[in-house]
Amino acid sequence: MGKNSVIIKSRVTMIDTKSKYSVDTARFIELAWQQWLQGPLGKPVTEAETMAVKGLIASFRSEFTLGVGAKNWALALAGRKEQAFWLTDTPQEGESFQCCVADFMNFPIAEDSIDILYLAHCLENVSEPHALLREAARVLKPEGKIIITTFNPFSLFGLAPILKPLISVMPQQSQLLSILRLKDWLALLGFEVALLKTVFFRPPIPSEKLLKKMYWLEAWGRKIWPYFGGVSILVAQKKVLALTPIRPILKRPAVILSPAIHPANRI
Repeated sequence: MGKNSVIIKSRVTMIDTKSKYSVDTARFIELAWQQWLQGPLGKPVTEAETMAVKGLIASFRSEFTLGVGAKNWALALAGRKEQAFWLTDTPQEGESFQCCVADFMNFPIAEDSIDILYLAHCLENVSEPHALLREAARVLKPEGKIIITTFNPFSLFGLAPILKPLISVMPQQSQLLSILRLKDWLALLGFEVALLKTVFFRPPIPSEKLLKKMYWLEAWGRKIWPYFGGVSILVAQKKVLALTPIRPILKRPAVILSPAIHPANRI
């Protein structure tokens, strides 16, 4: 077997790290997105989100964990004792997980094989986010958990279209998705939302010095406006309806009672 392939035991097919990019993957790894992640605003956002997601994943019991998105968020899987894999744009070895290239809209993963799936800002950067959720539902085990991170439109990041001519609040290709829409999509796919929280309560200012001075807003935000952070983190669980067998109703044969005494003909 080649060095550029990964197999999750026998239940997951081979992942080829030399596979071609899809249209959506190419859009996701545009230079503007990568530059934003490495910028003065993208770095603290990534750190806050990674810390929160890493704590959530550590609280779940799992055998196989899969992350999807830019490799900047792959540190959320670092230190995992179980097998952890990351699908990204560029192959890169991590501490305790392996990164590989794959089509974000067609995971090379077997059905019902992943315990925890982390979608790091993927839905905002694909043309068909609902199709991506269907693919996520396919690879998740029954009762498996999906962690979705998106920019919160009900925060100051929601002002990105207005502030776009002035400052780069968000990557240019990102689209804002409301939590209500995500809940509807997940409900249609048989998911049940288990947790919703937000992180990064500082204003989206592309200045590292100002963001450090405003760090005290994080503690205040978690207490005063907990649902208005810049990044939304949603955890949902895949539910499978249990089928209750219905026993067939057996009809008893009709009993025909014959008269015990037959009338006699008298002359």
